Amino acid sequence: MLSKEELKKTFNIFVDQENNIISIIFCKEAEEIEDNIVQTELVEEQFMKILNNNKDKQYRVIVDIFDLGKGAGDISAHQTREVYKRMAAQDQVIKIGVVLGGNPVLEVMANLLIKAIGKKKEFMLFKSRQEAMVWIKK
Repeated sequence: MLSKEELKKTFNIFVDQENNIISIIFCKEAEEIEDNIVQTELVEEQFMKILNNNKDKQYRVIVDIFDLGKGAGDISAHQTREVYKRMAAQDQVIKIGVVLGGNPVLEVMANLLIKAIGKKKEFMLFKSRQEAMVWIKK
């Protein structure tokens, strides 16, 4: 199992304040289910800090899992789905785009996540970050 510090290096979160876009970019897979759950909780913690520090703003969110490859963690784990569901359910989140790169394994996992979230938000899957950015800014 990886330490929290090691898991924090597996993703980046940044905010484009001009366009109110939160980007969550996963750059390394958390291979163990336990690591994936902790990674997801760390993402949620940072994400919620952004929302809580800017309560008057609404955000569009891009989740980029393009670089993870076929493993891409295990979003099918109940705890992981619940965290992403909570994040997507935030009133400040108005649109979500997920960059998959056309990977069929990632697409199946993303569709599981979409089912968990429901149809409450605009949600699209993309093959490239560029496509996602065009859509998210509309």
